Amino acid sequence: MKNNYTINKDNGQVRDLANIHRWVDAKISLARNGEYVLKFAKQSKPRTISQNRLMWMWFNCISQETGTPEQDIHDYYCSLYLRKRVDYKGHSQEVVIGTSGLTTAQFSEFMDRIKADAASELGIVLPLPSDLAYAEFETIYGGR
Repeated sequence: MKNNYTINKDNGQVRDLANIHRWVDAKISLARNGEYVLKFAKQSKPRTISQNRLMWMWFNCISQETGTPEQDIHDYYCSLYLRKRVDYKGHSQEVVIGTSGLTTAQFSEFMDRIKADAASELGIVLPLPSDLAYAEFETIYGGR
């Protein structure tokens, strides 16, 4: 039996409440003696394909403007903005994480930082899909 149960709430109503109760009852009845933690957290969504595509268009643009390979730009921004501390076997080390494990919110924050850095450090304006100049930008940099 799975350890997570996805609950959907729409228009103030919890869907499938009877099945939720059955799932919780089954988990409790199958549990061995001991202390347990029941967690309730909002589901986070992984980064989207469109977010990832936009990132690579931006990197293509920066690459063409600076002459730096796209992968190097990716690695640079990951190194700059996606670091975390890992403790393993008594050693603590800062490591760089990639973008594939980011949620949509984390990825948006990452992209906001890239956009700001490109504007301030390189003088490059990177458009969002909602911007008027986006269609032309996509035509130029979308083909990779």
